[in-house]
Amino acid sequence: MSERFGREVLRSFYIALKKEYDITRDEIPYRVETVNKMLGDVFGIRELTTISKSIGYRLGEKLDVKLEEVDGLQLMDYIKLTKRRLPRKQAAKRAATRLRTKQEGNGTGEG
Repeated sequence: MSERFGREVLRSFYIALKKEYDITRDEIPYRVETVNKMLGDVFGIRELTTISKSIGYRLGEKLDVKLEEVDGLQLMDYIKLTKRRLPRKQAAKRAATRLRTKQEGNGTGEG
């Protein structure tokens, strides 16, 4: 987003997100729907679509997933599409991480 709006706008966004929704920068990946709502409230639906597209493509680039242009997708759509297109190696790595986290969470260290 900083490429599109600049660092000051992004900084203001993080401050407003914390103040209005009690979401820190680190929590954004876990509260995407709320962040998406805030972006829509602040910028309007037309700009939200553009922002979603920008964030979606950036996410795809970071994960080495090619996304084609589709009109009308929102942020959650881009996230779902990117997840479905992740290479199998990355998907297997995520599954192993989830399993490890689950095992650590139950305190056994075993499956």
